[in-house]
Amino acid sequence: EAPAAYAAIAAVTFSSQTNSFVLLDAGGVALTPIVIWNDRRSESIEPPLERFLALPEFYSRSGVPVLSPEFMVAKVHWFQEETAELWDRVDRVLLISDYLTWRLTGQFVTEAGAAALTGLVDIHTLAWRADALEILGLSTDYLCRIARAGTA
Repeated sequence: EAPAAYAAIAAVTFSSQTNSFVLLDAGGVALTPIVIWNDRRSESIEPPLERFLALPEFYSRSGVPVLSPEFMVAKVHWFQEETAELWDRVDRVLLISDYLTWRLTGQFVTEAGAAALTGLVDIHTLAWRADALEILGLSTDYLCRIARAGTA
């Protein structure tokens, strides 16, 4: 509403609740409201949490000691199983902070620490783990580029 005022903005900051996310279609339209971290809908089915925990060096590579129904991976699995028609339209899975970053910059980028808390990131290489993504049938195309905090 006041684009002339944008020049006065030096920085924008926000905090996030990791494992809270939104699903977007290919046009960037939100298919869901923000699903917050403490949503336990995945308890109604058996999320494949043990499969993640059984991955080679899961804890030492992810830094996540245990998974529960509150984790994004459990709820993404729920959407895949329980809302197949909606899931077929999903193009992006964005954490809250990813969504805000995209809305403010037009870039699909995630902060490494927030992304790592999903259990899907190798914290040593700061890359999405292909073996973890495979459990959900996801590719990195659904997710954001990983960057360290403070990266321009």
